[in-house]
Amino acid sequence: NEDLNDYQVKIEIPYKKGMQSDFGDLRFTEIDGQEIPFYRQSYQENQSAIFWLKLSNLLSNSEKEIYLYYDNPSATYINQGEDVFDWYDDFEKDTRANYENNAVQWVTGMPRLVFNGNMYEGTYYNSYLNPKNLSLKNFFFHFDLGLPSGNNLYFKYRYKDENNYWLVNLRGSSSSISNAVQVFKVINGQKELLLNKWGRTYYKTLEIKCFENENEIIIKDKDGKIIIDKIFTDSNLNDFGEVKISGNNGGVYQIHERAFINLFTIQKYIQPEPIVTIEE
Repeated sequence: NEDLNDYQVKIEIPYKKGMQSDFGDLRFTEIDGQEIPFYRQSYQENQSAIFWLKLSNLLSNSEKEIYLYYDNPSATYINQGEDVFDWYDDFEKDTRANYENNAVQWVTGMPRLVFNGNMYEGTYYNSYLNPKNLSLKNFFFHFDLGLPSGNNLYFKYRYKDENNYWLVNLRGSSSSISNAVQVFKVINGQKELLLNKWGRTYYKTLEIKCFENENEIIIKDKDGKIIIDKIFTDSNLNDFGEVKISGNNGGVYQIHERAFINLFTIQKYIQPEPIVTIEE
C-alpha cells in the first residue's frame, strides 16, 4: 500500500529441466534487460532454491514483471549479498571497521565471528559487536549462529539507552540438557520477561521482524525447522534505535566451543509484503 524502492523480495524457485542442480546459473533481469542483484539463501539439489532479490520501483497497488534466465552450463553462482541487503556480513573478511567491538575474533577461514567474553571471579565480561551509524525502526534481521553449551548471545534492538530496548537472550545450557530463549522488553528501566522457553534443540537461526508496534521473533534449528515464532506488541518501543550484539562463553577456552555468528543481514520490512508469483 505504498511505493517501495530497493526492497528485498524473497522468491522460491522450483527446479526446472535445464537448470544446474545447485541453481548457480540463475540470473534475474528487469524488463529492459538490466540485471537485478540476487542472493541465494539456500537450495536443495534438483528440487528448489530460495533467492532474495533487491527490486527498485515497486509501486503501490500495482504489478512489476521481472525475468528469470537459466540453462547456461558455464555460469556459476556469484554471491551478491552485499549488493542485495542493507547490511550484509558473512565474516569471510575482516570487517571490524564497521563495528564498535570488544573481545571478538574474526575467524575468516571458517568463516565466523567468535565471542571471546569470559567469566572472571564470578562476573561475566561480555564481548560485543555494535554496528556503527545504524539506527532502525522497521527491519528484518537474520542471524546464522552457533551456541555451544555454556554460552550466551544477547541481541538488543530499537535500543535508545540502557533503560529502553528490546532484548533476545539465547542461552546454551552448561549441563547440555537444554537451551533457553528469553525475550525481554525494557521500558523506563523496568525489565519485563515476555518469553522464557527451554528445549533440547540446537539453535541455528534467529530472525527478528519489526514493523511499527509489532515485533516478531523466529528461531530455527539446523534443518530450517521453526522452533519458535512469537509476536509481541508494544507502542512504547515503537521508534528508531540502535542494534547491540554481545556474548560470553562461560569459561570455555577452545574457539570451537565459543558462541559465534557466521551470517548477519539486515533488510527493509513492511506489512503487507509484496506477493510473488512465478509464471512460464
